[in-house]
Amino acid sequence: MVHNTWFVTGHFHLTIASTVLLTFFAIFYWLIPVLTGRVFTKQLNRLAIVQAVPWAIGMFLMAVIMHIVGLLGAPWRTREEGGVYIFSIY
Repeated sequence: MVHNTWFVTGHFHLTIASTVLLTFFAIFYWLIPVLTGRVFTKQLNRLAIVQAVPWAIGMFLMAVIMHIVGLLGAPWRTREEGGVYIFSIY
């Protein structure tokens, strides 16, 4: 059972957040030249790729790590007694 684990958060980031934000990136790079009357140049295309590809790779790696940790049973929410950190090293 993966309910209330980091798996759920990773799944949300991978399926919803990544696709929505990559769509916003694409709309931004298409819409701004259209609204301003400029041409979508190769330099702007290169900038879009340089922005979107590393961001997508980073989101994918983050989501995969969240999936793995969630499958190992890490809870998404934890309770702290009395407002004191349980794993405090001080």
